[in-house]
Amino acid sequence: MNGSMTAKDLLLDQTASSHRWIEKMIDHVPAEKWGLIPAGLNTSLKWQVGHLVLSQHYHGVVVIAGPQPDLLEKLPVKAYSPYFVFGDKIGEVDERFTVEELRASLRLVQEKGLWAIGQLADGDLAGPLFPRPVPHPVATNKQEALSWNVKHNMWHCGQIGMVARAVGHPFDFKLKELTRKP
Repeated sequence: MNGSMTAKDLLLDQTASSHRWIEKMIDHVPAEKWGLIPAGLNTSLKWQVGHLVLSQHYHGVVVIAGPQPDLLEKLPVKAYSPYFVFGDKIGEVDERFTVEELRASLRLVQEKGLWAIGQLADGDLAGPLFPRPVPHPVATNKQEALSWNVKHNMWHCGQIGMVARAVGHPFDFKLKELTRKP
């Protein structure tokens, strides 16, 4: 963290960066491959994106700023929850949800997550989470929840990368070009 960057600024920057990585990773896989469940992986791009919608909603919005009625009007959390929380219905995801729907939901929740961070003062980061019926699995304050959200996003970028490779569209980080000496 540089001298002028606050903890809030850092979390906002890292969250936005993790969103860009997710977009970059999913953008290069054709929509017709999103529902495929590669052998040995027991996941698909549709499941990964749906799961990220719910996790970003919980870790980045709900426990930070409380339930947001404007978001809940557009985001089908109750319809998504049985399919994208635990991964036990992955085989049903492809027929129930479209790529367009999942991408739109991801954009909505990402925008609201950045808004939620932007509403905080630095002193709010050590404050308690918005109360929920089930305790947060890893965080006791807002900073921990937002930090976990970034880590969780990047964990799933790795899983998205494995699925992309398995369906024939590995992500090219351009490492060969970066490491070549002139």
